Amino acid sequence: MQNDLAGVEWREFKIGEIFHISGTITTHPSGLLAGGKTPRITCAATNNGLDNVYKNLPTEKGGILSIDSATIGFVAYQENDFIATDHVEKNFVTER
Repeated sequence: MQNDLAGVEWREFKIGEIFHISGTITTHPSGLLAGGKTPRITCAATNNGLDNVYKNLPTEKGGILSIDSATIGFVAYQENDFIATDHVEKNFVTER
């Protein structure tokens, strides 16, 4: 199935009109508990930013976009609750 964008009316918008952007709580490497099921999201532009899984309790809710604010601005969808490294921002659709 091919998308037909010929009838779409395009316009400019500010990202803040659609998304709410805020920082995440950094889980320092010294506090990581090996094993477990909680994903740790990093600034890496591979594997959805996933570093590994840990026993730590999640500090961030899933169902959001994560974005690397340190290097290339890589964006990934995080379905599950997670913990994060520094320079990982979270973005979710604002209520209208």
